[in-house]
Amino acid sequence: MPLVMPRLLMPLSLRYTSVVSLFGLLSVLNTCRHYLDSQNYISSYTPSNYPCDMGRIDEIKERIDYDYFEEFFPEKLPFLDILCVCILELYDETFACDRKLLNRINGSTVLGFFDHIKGKDYSNVRNMRGYFKKMLLEYLRAEVLLVATANV
Repeated sequence: MPLVMPRLLMPLSLRYTSVVSLFGLLSVLNTCRHYLDSQNYISSYTPSNYPCDMGRIDEIKERIDYDYFEEFFPEKLPFLDILCVCILELYDETFACDRKLLNRINGSTVLGFFDHIKGKDYSNVRNMRGYFKKMLLEYLRAEVLLVATANV
């Protein structure tokens, strides 16, 4: 007769509690990470932190006519630097259809996006970078939809 080890069964309630506790812990760690991210949001994106991507960021800056913003909107340059990094991150994170939208970004798109987010309340936003990326993609999708329906 083969030797059978007794199988210890964990009660369902204990398994459920363990899983819920694990997800709760992961959620707390994720929230802390996002909070720390938001505190160092602007200062963490210095050129020395991303030397390999500086060529790609320079391409994005050229496409959005960064010099125009330096001349006429110098107060928005920190925001524009963050926008360039977010565009670069979105290229790496999104699907091909969203990359097509990102390829269409130019100076007028950036000005429209500035108007779109002007006056919004961000006090309840925990993950500012994620929220900012989401808003950018939603804005680009809405613009394409607006143009597509205007041509009908």
